[in-house]
Amino acid sequence: MRIIVFETAEERAVGLQNRRYIEEETLFLFAEIGPGDTFHSQNVPEPFDLAFLDGGGRVLVVYGMRPPHDLVEAPPGAVRALEAKGGRMARWGIVNGSVVSVAP
Repeated sequence: MRIIVFETAEERAVGLQNRRYIEEETLFLFAEIGPGDTFHSQNVPEPFDLAFLDGGGRVLVVYGMRPPHDLVEAPPGAVRALEAKGGRMARWGIVNGSVVSVAP
């Protein structure tokens, strides 16, 4: 599995937008988010999974995002977000309540 970390504000703002496709075995990590940050599917080429994690790496919620109109807000306690090609989170065992070990 390949992991891409969106570290800068610019990288986080762009996220999965304007790509031709979402790589099959890639996990995208938003290393710093806050409750209330919004995530959308506009300009994303295909469906994707979006998971919000708390400070201990516990998955608070996983959304299946459908471009171009889905919009969600990070829940209270969220400090990181993960994105992957649609259907990959469940395949990798990333579900509500599971714990994912990620570096800050």
